[in-house]
Amino acid sequence: MDALLPAWNAASTHDLLTEPTLGLGAAGHALGQLARTNGPIDAAQSVVARYGRHGFQAAALTALDVMESWSGRRPPGPHRTATLRFTHPYAVVATTRASTSRDPWNALPVFGAWITDPDDTQDSP
Repeated sequence: MDALLPAWNAASTHDLLTEPTLGLGAAGHALGQLARTNGPIDAAQSVVARYGRHGFQAAALTALDVMESWSGRRPPGPHRTATLRFTHPYAVVATTRASTSRDPWNALPVFGAWITDPDDTQDSP
């Protein structure tokens, strides 16, 4: 007996500030006070998963961001703009970032991928 499972993919994004019991709003406000900023706070989680001929893949990213208020003016001085085009296969690695370089969790790889055929961002939903 052969069983053929259909390929599928799923993605979702969750605003983590809508659930006060998670404590991320309070954590963001505390970080804002420590950083002496009154900018907006954002906490979100994005999750993707897919199953296909090469198996199952899944990833999740959770972020807490405390933004600094911005006046809208650039600092004086020259500015340069660069455009990067990734036309060859490349690697991506996400690592942890600790408060000190001596922390054993600093620079720990938590996600990595070799990108040979990137998705066209204009075709993405």
